Amino acid sequence: LDCRTTRFGIREIRWEQVEGAPADFINPYRLVINGRTVRTMGSNLVSPDLLFGRNSQRGPWLIHAAKFAGMNTLRLHGGGVTLPENMYNLADELGIMISHEFPVANCVLESDPEFLANLEITVRNIVKQVRNHPSIIEYTGGNELNWLQGDDYPALHVYERVIAEEDDRLFRATCPIQGSRHSP
Repeated sequence: LDCRTTRFGIREIRWEQVEGAPADFINPYRLVINGRTVRTMGSNLVSPDLLFGRNSQRGPWLIHAAKFAGMNTLRLHGGGVTLPENMYNLADELGIMISHEFPVANCVLESDPEFLANLEITVRNIVKQVRNHPSIIEYTGGNELNWLQGDDYPALHVYERVIAEEDDRLFRATCPIQGSRHSP
């Protein structure tokens, strides 16, 4: 009576500690996909259009442009939106990896029960929507959040728990990984 078709990919993703990296190194991990070390080269990706309903028509050219420019990774900016399905499909097809931020930026998240319940619903829905795409290599809590991995914030615990329940990819508390801002 009903059927559904979905795409998925099978591959192994590991983030390994870089031997000898200083403790304050900006990103002490290297990406290993299917047993091969991969150097990520890419750019930030924001919503292709301010009218989000037009993203599926206007967005694919950004994925093509990244491939043409020799990029292999795009960071989905936390100040934006979840992409339309056709953009994830195209990233899968072209081998463009996506660092997927959740739609949160430049803040410390609230800790009241209503906010945390809504955050859990949002994070769970996004992960379920994108987890079958082999292009997704990691999740991050959002852009330039004022916390670090391991900090004790209720919202950070929601992210950690939901992602552990719904997917096995790496979760980083924020981007940049060391917290705060993308600036000197």
